[in-house]
Amino acid sequence: MKLAKYVAVGLLLVAWNPAPSRADIVDASVWVSLKKPGNVDGIDVKVGDIVACRPRFVGTTPHCEWSLMFDGSDVGVTSRIVALDVLPGPKLLMRLGESQFLPGIAQEVSTLDLVLFTPTSLGAETRGTWSLYLDGDRFISREWDAMSVQPDGTLLLSPPADGGGILAPNVVVKDEDIVRCTPKFDARGVIVDCAYDIFLDSSVLGVTGNITSLDMAPDGSMVFAARGTSGLPEHNAGEDLLRYVGTFGLHPEGEVKLYFNGSSSNLRGYTIDGFALVFDLDGDGVADGDDNCPTVANADQAVMPVTRVPTWSPRLRSHWMCRRRSSAFTPGRGRGPIG
Repeated sequence: MKLAKYVAVGLLLVAWNPAPSRADIVDASVWVSLKKPGNVDGIDVKVGDIVACRPRFVGTTPHCEWSLMFDGSDVGVTSRIVALDVLPGPKLLMRLGESQFLPGIAQEVSTLDLVLFTPTSLGAETRGTWSLYLDGDRFISREWDAMSVQPDGTLLLSPPADGGGILAPNVVVKDEDIVRCTPKFDARGVIVDCAYDIFLDSSVLGVTGNITSLDMAPDGSMVFAARGTSGLPEHNAGEDLLRYVGTFGLHPEGEVKLYFNGSSSNLRGYTIDGFALVFDLDGDGVADGDDNCPTVANADQAVMPVTRVPTWSPRLRSHWMCRRRSSAFTPGRGRGPIG
């Protein structure tokens, strides 16, 4: 049995597993946008696309079943999706890497804005409507690298590299901080101001640069990606995701472990721009990690035939195949980092 090493970071001892062999896995699919186009497990991923990893297991070895979930070119996206969150509905919240116009939004969407996509269909034939969610040109804001909307309506936001500074009186942020926005809305329902406070000083956890993407799990843990590797578990920055379990604030205490191994999940050489954890896409009460058909509601888990998906073309898989579970593919949790 390997003993975890510990490194002193400030006043906190953070557990550091150089090669973690086991970690709890949240029953969630991992939706990701990539910094550059490429091919992931046979799926042609373009700028503005989102692909999803559904965690599966062969014995105790985790791996990804990849699927195209959002084709940005279908709905007018021409730039990178830098930050991503998936809200109930589902609805997709994004920050884009370049200013552009989107169908249904009168003003040009700037890199300070957050936009919301409400789909009528997802996958290779993506359809839906756009709306402005946060108007970042109206108040003191940043080109946020990451965001996560909380159940109480507040937003967790990560500043870009060299994006620290004064956000409000008595609120001075550093690159590695995560700030919380308590939003103020206008008559359109668009966020036009934030009351800021510091949610997490991640430098205490060993983060030496900014957090580039994050999401919160229902159990209160935080999954994130960060620049650099100093003081954190051994991982490939840009490809991998880490998970923090502990307290938050200016003096957090907890443990960081590897959560998602991108290099062994067909993401070697790619950089994750944004990601979101999706727990129950179809709303049938069965977590995606355990659901035999995560895109079609079937609470009884009865097999539902797929007739319109050309399975020979990964690019055209608009949702995962509904199929019977077999002993070779058994969903599970707590068996090691995904990948």
